[in-house]
Amino acid sequence: MFNKKTVFILGAGSSAEFGMPTGEKLKSEIAALLAPGQGEEPIRFKEVLRRQNKNWPELMAAGSHVAAALPSFLSIDEALHYLSDDPNAVFVGKHAIAYSLLRHEAASKVGFDHNGRVNPSRWGNTWLSEFLSVALSFARRQEADELFSNVTVINFNYDRVLEQYLVHALQHVGRLTKGRAETLTERLKVVRPYGSLGRLPWQAHQARDLPLIEFGLDNIDNSNLAAVSAGLMTYTEQAHEPEKMQEISNAMHTAEVIIAIGFGFHQQNMTLLKSAVDIGNRTTMVTAAGIDKENHSILVDQLREFFRCGRVGVFDKRGYEFMSHLRPIISAAVS
Repeated sequence: MFNKKTVFILGAGSSAEFGMPTGEKLKSEIAALLAPGQGEEPIRFKEVLRRQNKNWPELMAAGSHVAAALPSFLSIDEALHYLSDDPNAVFVGKHAIAYSLLRHEAASKVGFDHNGRVNPSRWGNTWLSEFLSVALSFARRQEADELFSNVTVINFNYDRVLEQYLVHALQHVGRLTKGRAETLTERLKVVRPYGSLGRLPWQAHQARDLPLIEFGLDNIDNSNLAAVSAGLMTYTEQAHEPEKMQEISNAMHTAEVIIAIGFGFHQQNMTLLKSAVDIGNRTTMVTAAGIDKENHSILVDQLREFFRCGRVGVFDKRGYEFMSHLRPIISAAVS
């Protein structure tokens, strides 16, 4: 079980194990959706926008500008931050993000099949299966309500893979009732600096300002796409969310263990996570797959500066490899 105050920081790489796009792949898909030209998905997306937006020509012009700018930026988020003085660019960019990610949710390992069921056999070899295994270790089912009491997740992703997995895995693996699994998943403290694709239908008590959107919504029309995109925030918009900033600050200040999975370490996001409190024995462990090892020593220095920690481990592994291969180290750190 997680006996120490543990913060998980999630980036796109954590959801990629479930079939969600990495930042680079999402950037390419959005460029294709917004650029002039043909193709089944670009046509469908543009038709959704065209139906109820009278300023359709202006939106398409702005979309072309976003598509042209994307190759110069690391992510769609950075591009929209740069173009934040153009409301049409931000509007169409966020709609494209929502459209693309909802489609990926539907096709992901935790998506529903044509019978409306999830398939647990697809969940193996993912970091979340190992995360739940750590949480369940030495726990008793009657004590399940405390599984996540010491865990906070700072999720930089828009998708709902984390919640979708947990609410179903707690039923299938943890043998909890549907209602108890939903309640326990809702109790997990999740902070989303940039918003999300919406509340899942069972999340009755969370973020009431967000729309109720089925996981992997298959009937995407102008109305629900607009509602979803309104819940997504750019770097610029996030700066005006003091409540979320305080939640992040509280979590980072009290963390005894910090684990980052699939996180890109962009300066903007590192600044959001900066801790003002130095806990001498705080341990930080991060995955760094795809980051050249020549950068690891600089990354260690940055983590020590921003997270105020003495012990830092940088591992050239993806989420599942990290959580499974280093299980003894992780278990010792959080116990």
